[in-house]
Amino acid sequence: MPAAAPQTLPLPRRPAPGRHAAGIGAGDRTHWAGVGHTPDGADPVHEFPAHIPGPRQLATWLQRCGVTTVALEAAGAYAHVLFLIHSGSGWRW
Repeated sequence: MPAAAPQTLPLPRRPAPGRHAAGIGAGDRTHWAGVGHTPDGADPVHEFPAHIPGPRQLATWLQRCGVTTVALEAAGAYAHVLFLIHSGSGWRW
């Protein structure tokens, strides 16, 4: 007898965060950030070093892109460091 197909549950509908959102993938050596658009039409995905001044450069770039909401992904303590550095930025996390 074939195995039963797994049951899937619908995800709740949520509004898209809009064009002022960014996603950050934090790592031990580099952080990757992506935005929906850049003011100058440049590549919307950038890599920044994980050590200083990388997180500050990341914040400057996100501010230039008009970011107001940030989604942060990391394994380990890398996200904690970024969150502490940028906690006063005014972004919605």
